[in-house]
Amino acid sequence: MSASRRRNVSRTTPVRSREPEELEPLEEEMDTLEPLDEDEDELVPLEEVEDDEELVPLEEVDDSPVSITRTAATEAGFDVCLDVDVPEMEKADVPDAVRGPLGRAAGAADAGLRWQRVAVRFTGAAMIPSAIKELVAEVVGAASPALVVVRRGYGDEKVHEATPPELGCSVEEVEGVVRVSVDGSSASADDVPALLADRLAEVLGGAAVSGQPVEFAFHGVEIGAETHALLEERVAEAGAKACRLGDGTVLFDAELASRVGVEAEGDDAVRVDVRLSGDPAETCAALDLVLGRRLDELRGKRVTVRFEGGSGPGDAERKRLVELLGKAGPSAFAVQIGDGEPDVMLPRLLRVATKADQALVGIKLAGRTRGAVFLAWKRELGGVRGELGGKRVTIDVPEGFTVDAEAERVLISETLATLEPRTVAMRIAGEGNEPFWPVPLQFESEGEVVVGRLETGASKPVDLVRAIERRLPAAAGSLAGKAVRLEVVGEAAMSRTMQRTLVEGIEGAGAIALEIVDHGVADRILPRALRIAGSDGAWTIECARGGRDDEQFSLALQRELDAADLGDGAHVTVSGDSGLDTLVEALVGRGAAVVEQAGDPPVRLHPAFFELTRDGDSVVLQVSAEDAASVGDAIGGEVDVVLGRLGALESTDLTIIWPGAEEPLEGPAAVACSRFIAAGARTVTIDSGRGQPVQHHPIPARELVEVLGRKDDASPPMILLGVDQGHGLPGGTALHQEHVLQDLAARQGDLMGRRILLVERDQGQDRAFDATGGLGSVVVKLLQPWAGAVLVGRSGTRRTPPHFEVLITSIAGLPTGARVKDPRPSAR
Repeated sequence: MSASRRRNVSRTTPVRSREPEELEPLEEEMDTLEPLDEDEDELVPLEEVEDDEELVPLEEVDDSPVSITRTAATEAGFDVCLDVDVPEMEKADVPDAVRGPLGRAAGAADAGLRWQRVAVRFTGAAMIPSAIKELVAEVVGAASPALVVVRRGYGDEKVHEATPPELGCSVEEVEGVVRVSVDGSSASADDVPALLADRLAEVLGGAAVSGQPVEFAFHGVEIGAETHALLEERVAEAGAKACRLGDGTVLFDAELASRVGVEAEGDDAVRVDVRLSGDPAETCAALDLVLGRRLDELRGKRVTVRFEGGSGPGDAERKRLVELLGKAGPSAFAVQIGDGEPDVMLPRLLRVATKADQALVGIKLAGRTRGAVFLAWKRELGGVRGELGGKRVTIDVPEGFTVDAEAERVLISETLATLEPRTVAMRIAGEGNEPFWPVPLQFESEGEVVVGRLETGASKPVDLVRAIERRLPAAAGSLAGKAVRLEVVGEAAMSRTMQRTLVEGIEGAGAIALEIVDHGVADRILPRALRIAGSDGAWTIECARGGRDDEQFSLALQRELDAADLGDGAHVTVSGDSGLDTLVEALVGRGAAVVEQAGDPPVRLHPAFFELTRDGDSVVLQVSAEDAASVGDAIGGEVDVVLGRLGALESTDLTIIWPGAEEPLEGPAAVACSRFIAAGARTVTIDSGRGQPVQHHPIPARELVEVLGRKDDASPPMILLGVDQGHGLPGGTALHQEHVLQDLAARQGDLMGRRILLVERDQGQDRAFDATGGLGSVVVKLLQPWAGAVLVGRSGTRRTPPHFEVLITSIAGLPTGARVKDPRPSAR
């Protein structure tokens, strides 16, 4: 379909009556209605208008000078008189001038010419030609009169005559009801009013209808509103109690009419008073009889239907009211029982829109009082139950309606919750989606403990905070002086704002203890772990674990320090029974410049003299070069701090990194080492940063010279020795050197004449052998007179793999400086 053709085709999609009119969409927008399929074979576009000028409907122009007056005839033999005034004009022009006005006069809805005797009288200055008779016969005769006579100055000229059909009427009284049977088989529906008007005087005059109900049954012909009005008027004039048709239609009934009263209240309001009958059908008939004929009086008005007494309408009466007022189109419609709260039925309170598993329920106040909102909610909710079950329902509450405990009870727990929605939230005055059901936060007492439950999956954190703020004040009375355990469940995590709101509310209510179990993780909130005082960068903190385990204590520190916001560069003095190491770590992580432990004098904890790192049973104490040089006699206090943090040392392997420490140890390094040994450290090792760490306690047992391999059947025989050069031994290398030489001397007989290959042996690892000084040069010098050759291990390069170099030799073919591959199979 082309664009030029499409734009004239209506594509408006009908919407349910409960669709929200002014509701904001949910977080996820509701699905839009699908447009109609465009089918060129079925949808025929309207023709386009050439220009945009507004089209003005044509009006019939009446420029005839002829005027016609219709009156009731006053002379015998006629019922209606049409006076036609024709001013002076050419005689030949008269028929054309008369045709239009006469046609309109005879065809008017209120002309009443059918089966009437009509006199058409011409007056005025014009000469009326004889041709006028044919025109009158044609035009007036089309209205089906019984007789038409023309009077133009020549006496009565009959131009039309027809015999009207007859209505057969019979009357009988049955059980106090005057029954009139009318046979109209020879007439049409249009004939009945005119024919019946003459017969009614005869029928009603001959029957005792005064004070009696009259029932008319018409046979062989359909009747319409004109006949109804005629019967109602004539039967009422005859003094009848009621007038009904055989099909049950009530034309008037004095008793029914007395049950319904209609009274205007100002320009825009109408009150309808209804007196109920014990029979709903009778009350509905009264409503039909009175309201059905006065709908125009209700259109656009605020209508209140008041039921007298203490009982209200049943389903049938209420349904009939809605049907009738739906036709009238009032601006508002309320039902009031006696002097009770008006129940506003229109406009509807509820507007419902659904999408997938979501439902949005809008509330339209429309001037309703709070009580009227509750009434309408209970009444209308049943009509949408199928749309809300299993859904995530949001109630859109307009501004001006207060949501409190009563509203929550009436709107949700007693009504909506029974429809089994998945969840219920409220958007109050356009703000958020605050969860209400399942109840997101609730408390119940279990002896001296109050157990709470928070459902984090009920809504987004910002909306859940609103729910918490709403419910905490109501629960405050049950929390004072109690220990509270709050269990957090649901898919979502608890936000900091949410936790802060809870803690402040529960603490403010006077709870003496609070533990929050967040998805299985217990966090003791109250009493607080820290007492913090101070300002301007200087703070004091008293620490109390309060029975918390390490994880709980860490959580408490993080939370409470976050709330305190000490700022970067703070100077903090701490005290407490335990947990100071964790506190110091947390403070340092937040940028504290100095942390000291309260005392006389205070002990500096940060920057610490010893930087402590723990990995299981292994502890490393790092000393900065600056502190190592300046600590002096204060080393005892620094060791005390570490001992306080470490506790028992029986299973601890301690490494002290002390830059520049000399062997043998002396001064502060020696004091520190001896204090840790005395405290029971399993091992104490000193790393001076100049070489291998030295284990000072206990001094390790070491194999000084180790035979790593030998080949006795070679010529000459070969032996590979690993020599411990003494790296990491406390007290220097002099004693170690003496022990190595003694070990080699004991092996002299086994070494004579051999090719001796030397590597340095360091804690089970082979390294290149340094023969240029120290123990290495002494060993080579000792072996020189015994060995056929001495070869030392060398490290490899990118071009040369690890190998042995001949250092001393007396073996032919093995010159000094020669390079020999490592003879061990594992080295090949």
